[in-house]
Parts: sequence; C-alpha cells; structure tokens
Amino acid sequence: MQLSSSSKQPSRPAWTLQQLVYERSILLGMAIDAATRLSYTSALNSYLTFCKLHNFDIDPTPETLSLYVTYQSTFINPKSVDSYLSGIANQMESFFPDVRKNRHSALVSRTLKGAKRRHGVPIRRKSPLSLEDLKVVHHNLQSSSNHDDLLFVSQLLTGFHGLLRLSELCFPDHLATQDFSNSFLSSVAP
Repeated sequence: MQLSSSSKQPSRPAWTLQQLVYERSILLGMAIDAATRLSYTSALNSYLTFCKLHNFDIDPTPETLSLYVTYQSTFINPKSVDSYLSGIANQMESFFPDVRKNRHSALVSRTLKGAKRRHGVPIRRKSPLSLEDLKVVHHNLQSSSNHDDLLFVSQLLTGFHGLLRLSELCFPDHLATQDFSNSFLSSVAP
C-alpha cells in the first residue's frame, strides 16, 4: 500500500517498542478516573474474598461469577452486584482475557436477572426540587451568618438555575479521588 501524495504527514521521529509500550501503559492507567478505580478495587476485593471463603479458584468462569452473583445478591442490592461485575471484569481482564465474555454469559446474565427479581428493590425517586422549595430554603437561611448555610444556599441556587449535577457542585474529600480535570471549575477556567 502506498501513501497518497495529496496527503502530507508531518515528519515525526520513530519510537522504540519499549517507549511505545511505556506510553501505552501510562494511558491505560489513566483510562478510568481515581474514584472509579477505587470502586472497582472494592468490587475485586469482594470477589476475591468470596472465592477465598468458598475455596474457589479465582478464575472468573461463568460458573464462579454466577455463584458470586447468587451469594452477593442476598446481602446487597442486585443492581450493585451488576456494577461489581463490571469492576471485577475491568480489574481482572489483564490476567483473565475471557472475563468480559464470561461476565456476559447466559448463565451469569440469567442468574443476575433472577436475583433482581427475587431480591431487587423498587426504585424510589425523590420529588424534583421546585421553585417553592428554593423559596423556603432561601427564606429560612437568608439571615444566617453561618458560612456553611450561606454556601449551601449558594450551591443550591447555582446548581438549580445552572442545571448542574451534584458532582459538578462539590469536590471529593478523599485525596485519591480528587481530579481537577473532572470538576466544574475546569469548565469555567479561562
């Protein structure tokens, strides 16, 4: 295959295979943010504890993952178990390449579906904030001299009128999960 003469490519130096692999490993390490990595690590620890408790090999076969779903769903919401499976797959993929295929196997999917039917809890949504709710909060806190009260009213009104999500209004306390590139501040900075 020949390069088209009409498309000019800038001249760039060739990298060694070692440099390519090194740079790729950095990018792969940054593929998920710190908060997600923390959750995924917790999910993996849960799976490894399950395997150790039941004397199972840690190889995430459809059988083992299905039994994990069965066990965990009796203790936590099956929707959370579904999220745990994503974390387990992410964390174990480099050691067990078939983990994603196994996680989506018919056995695991049907076990999870049954767990959601047997142990699932219906979603209870809160009523959305109304202008009347905002007026009540503003009225009750407008004369407060407490900094936290004033900050709360400011965040509430800014978030409501700016159509912001909660994660855009606050910053995590846990140092490992703080990421300025994901904060609201990064989108308003010059």
